[in-house]
Amino acid sequence: MLGPSVKTPFGLVETAGPLQNAFVIMDEQPEPLPPITNEQFQHDNVAHENLRRRPATIQQIQRFAATGEIVSFCTGMCDCKAGNCGPLP
Repeated sequence: MLGPSVKTPFGLVETAGPLQNAFVIMDEQPEPLPPITNEQFQHDNVAHENLRRRPATIQQIQRFAATGEIVSFCTGMCDCKAGNCGPLP
């Protein structure tokens, strides 16, 4: 679990990077949230689209592709809605 993280799932331990293997949580805090029942989600909450465009995400992918290292480029925890992942272009 690449730390610091906005959430730490049970059984995982935060570890500072660079890492060779990692689970990374980046949170856009999308609204509305999908239903908890088994039904089709009728809204676009931009949870995935915004994340792909964030500077911290792009830098993380570029670093991994170049070196094999997983590093966080967020300012603290990757709370993207708070601006920790960089501005949306």
